[in-house]
Amino acid sequence: MRQKLKFKSDIYFMHNSTEQDVCLGFIKYLRSRLNLAIRYYYCLIMTKIKTNFLILLICILGGCSEVNQAIESSDAKVDLEAGFKEPPNAAKPRTWMHAMSGNMSKAGITKDLESMSKVGIGGLLLFNITQGIPNGPIIYNSPEHHEMLQHAAKEAERLGLSFGVHNCDGWSSSGGPWVTPEESMKMIVWSETIAEGGSAKNIPLTQPSAREGFYRDIAVIAYPSMATEIDDRDNMPVITASSNNLNIPIISDGRIDNESTLQKEKAVNPWIDFTYKTPKTIRSAKIIFNDRHATALLQTSEDGKSYTTERELLKVRTGKGEWAINDHFDGITSKFFRLQFNQKITIKDLELTANYYIQNPLGRTAIARTEDVDLATIGDPTTAQVISKDQIRNLTADLDNNGRLKADLPAGNWTILRFGFTSTGAFNNPASDEGRGLEVDKLSRPPFKKHYDAFIKKVIDGAGPLAPNALQYVEIDSYEMGGQNWTDNFDQIFESAMGYDFLSFLPLVAGRFIDDSTTSENVLSDYRKLIGDLMTENYFGYFTELCHADGIQSYIEPYGFGPLNDLDVGATADIPMGEFWMNRPITQVASAVSSAHIYGKKVISAESFTSNPTINWKGNPAMAKRSGDLAWTTGI
Repeated sequence: MRQKLKFKSDIYFMHNSTEQDVCLGFIKYLRSRLNLAIRYYYCLIMTKIKTNFLILLICILGGCSEVNQAIESSDAKVDLEAGFKEPPNAAKPRTWMHAMSGNMSKAGITKDLESMSKVGIGGLLLFNITQGIPNGPIIYNSPEHHEMLQHAAKEAERLGLSFGVHNCDGWSSSGGPWVTPEESMKMIVWSETIAEGGSAKNIPLTQPSAREGFYRDIAVIAYPSMATEIDDRDNMPVITASSNNLNIPIISDGRIDNESTLQKEKAVNPWIDFTYKTPKTIRSAKIIFNDRHATALLQTSEDGKSYTTERELLKVRTGKGEWAINDHFDGITSKFFRLQFNQKITIKDLELTANYYIQNPLGRTAIARTEDVDLATIGDPTTAQVISKDQIRNLTADLDNNGRLKADLPAGNWTILRFGFTSTGAFNNPASDEGRGLEVDKLSRPPFKKHYDAFIKKVIDGAGPLAPNALQYVEIDSYEMGGQNWTDNFDQIFESAMGYDFLSFLPLVAGRFIDDSTTSENVLSDYRKLIGDLMTENYFGYFTELCHADGIQSYIEPYGFGPLNDLDVGATADIPMGEFWMNRPITQVASAVSSAHIYGKKVISAESFTSNPTINWKGNPAMAKRSGDLAWTTGI
């Protein structure tokens, strides 16, 4: 006969019970319950239930016995109550301190830090943020600013607080006015020309985009033109828009260094129409724009008046304030196409093309973050939609200083791609005018060393002697700067790392397939891997190396929208840090937690209780407790 178990709370503690009384009482209770449970499962075993349950319970009981012995041991006695009331510094929480818009004073800093110490906070990371309030008198990175930071460090030393700073103005990511366009994050750009082959050709090639006034050539690549490229050249559309204010030549010139805004007029959603001379088959769409919540529908019409939606186009994020439509699909044929938007939109570039591009080319080329597991199939091109590798010619040596190509090409149509690189145009944010500048190149060490020395090194040299115990760490916070897919000498770095030449595969970056889908995917996978490795080694890893050389630790949030391998980045951090928001699902702690577990980090930190305008000062302790408990159980 099976005995029915009845569990009830039969432990009672007096108000003056010690913590050992509590622990021992709980263990006695647990053991009594387990003894009863074992008798119950013994009956189950007699009825041929598997023995796994008994083995598990015996292990648990043995563990309880070991805990009981440990607590009863005189060597393990700890005054938990006193430790709870007066935690050691290592157990105290730390906080962020935002110096807003240069509003700083020594008296204010002292009062803030004394208040932190009084309520049991153990340390602070100081950020300089400029956002939404009038500017104060302190200019970022000025002598007066460093005097304030030195005062803060000295006060932290006096009060027994740990102290650190963010590595630049704002909370994202690593930039400043000392970063030149040549030292900034870089991206591949290109222009396209279709030319007739023949001897002694002198072909002008348009220079690709030049953001921040910066451009350098990489290579000139030519291959026999595909039929779809000839179709794009010969059957070009007339483009019109719902607003006359849209500068159509700017948004359709194949460049991304200028922009124009399509306004929403009254209650009608804005649109852009493409009218072709004869019906055209479209297979890919690309739009670069600034508006986070903008979406686009691809529509067709039989008469140019009444439109039907064919599909919502894939959207990806490419930067702090930049997004892109980045899609391919089975051919859709019509004489009339429309891009229908849901709101006003500021456009840099826009294209409907007969070319069947690789799926999500911006994601596959490390400009728009897309996890490999989330990448859809690269595509299934026909033979006519693939470039043969053995027909690709590198004509870089034939380009003169005036951008003219002097080359002998066989007869026929040739597509010539002039590849170069420019700045991504990313700036640190939200920063003051004096502290704002281009984001430093994340794939190269020399530019980052210059960035480190321009601010962090000054803080360490100035505050370190005044606060040898307090000054402990520097942080790289939210990575919100988008992609980067080139740096100086990248082609040589690639060949050394991967064992083959990348330049002949550059048409992949422009969305074309080379040889077949498998080859295209494999080369792009190598490309992204190298970019991720360089970002880990030359940005995050080098940051920690520089910190260690100066005797401090690195705080790093090892995630963000960019070409990051989160676990590798987390491995470089002394203290990996996630983040969680109040009244919102916990989504941004896994990288910090997992990398800490894998690589043996003793502390897993979190930006905590962040809120949006719907909460802010309306938040309450109960709401914070729920979010905090979720963070603890998730691994912070």
